[in-house]
Amino acid sequence: MTETVQELHIHIRDWPTRNDIQEYIHQNDSHRKITEFLTLEFDTMVSFKVGDVDLLSGYDEAFFLPLHAFIRQLSLGMKSLVRDNETTFPIFLQQYEVAEGDPAHRMTWKRKGDRIHVSMEWGGQVEAPAVIKSFSGASLTATSFQTTIIDFIDVYVRKIMMLLGSHAKWKGEEISALFEDF
Repeated sequence: MTETVQELHIHIRDWPTRNDIQEYIHQNDSHRKITEFLTLEFDTMVSFKVGDVDLLSGYDEAFFLPLHAFIRQLSLGMKSLVRDNETTFPIFLQQYEVAEGDPAHRMTWKRKGDRIHVSMEWGGQVEAPAVIKSFSGASLTATSFQTTIIDFIDVYVRKIMMLLGSHAKWKGEEISALFEDF
């Protein structure tokens, strides 16, 4: 049975910092290395809590997620949800992008009227944690859900802009290029 919940909370354990990119700043190919670090290497624990159920962390087999890829998926998911009233996307795990047809953890969002239904499909070799096995989905108000997702994406983009904008070698259009596929 789908549970009706009031809130969605997204929490990131670690954000990229100046210390993380410091070693790349003065190298000849610093733009490429910093871009690769931010988009491919920076992993963190992500909490995606729907009501009382955290779909991505807080259990034994919780995974570190490449932050940029996860947020890109949220952004693309929102666009698809607005366009098609439904979206299913893979959860990227520790830098490995899931290929089409491969078993993967997938999140689905479906809009029905003023509600968004969130569900999670567990794939792969590791047995699903009890919290995921017992989760049959949850329904949230569309306004609350969309506002939380959009605000979260905005926080990420602003943090990256501030992180890179403080370095003279990075121009606005170069920073914006990191978000072209969002």
